[in-house]
Amino acid sequence: MSVATIRRHLDILRRDTYVTFDVVRKRTGRPGYSFRLTDLGHETMPKAYDRLLGMMIGEVSSLEPEDTRNKSGDDVLSLVFSRISDKVSEGRRNEVREDTFERKLEGLVSQLAVDGFQPEVESSEGKVSITLLNCPFRSVAVDHEAVCEYDAHLIRSFLGADPQRDDSIRDGNPHCIYMVEAPAPAPAGR
Repeated sequence: MSVATIRRHLDILRRDTYVTFDVVRKRTGRPGYSFRLTDLGHETMPKAYDRLLGMMIGEVSSLEPEDTRNKSGDDVLSLVFSRISDKVSEGRRNEVREDTFERKLEGLVSQLAVDGFQPEVESSEGKVSITLLNCPFRSVAVDHEAVCEYDAHLIRSFLGADPQRDDSIRDGNPHCIYMVEAPAPAPAGR
């Protein structure tokens, strides 16, 4: 596409309030622009609220009294989302349980893509960065942190490591980023 075509598309997206921009000042020359999706723009990305509701109803209806005893509402929600992610990952985890970290990561990325998270993965200095470019449950997650337990628990289930959330849509970021320590490579011959 030509620069003029791209500008025209961005102008239309701005007019329709799907994107906004910031002016980026440079030391010399013209300023640049950094475009990002607005809340309305994010909601045009693939969402799965119906799936989320169905999974939640199924899990909440299976709760026993001892599952909720002495727990706050947030604790119960975290439990529900952990159980949902366990069910979603159960079959795929069995495929890669005894495999390498890289294969487990491939399985995780595949599941996150199926779920609509649009994941991107980068590895550097013994850490793996998992960026979720879309949240299929975004507007609910913005208001209820327990929803984020789903993707965090999914990562934990597949990789067997606790993810650290560095960025979150809940904090106004356009996406969520999780960091995971990659295990040291096994010595040759094992």
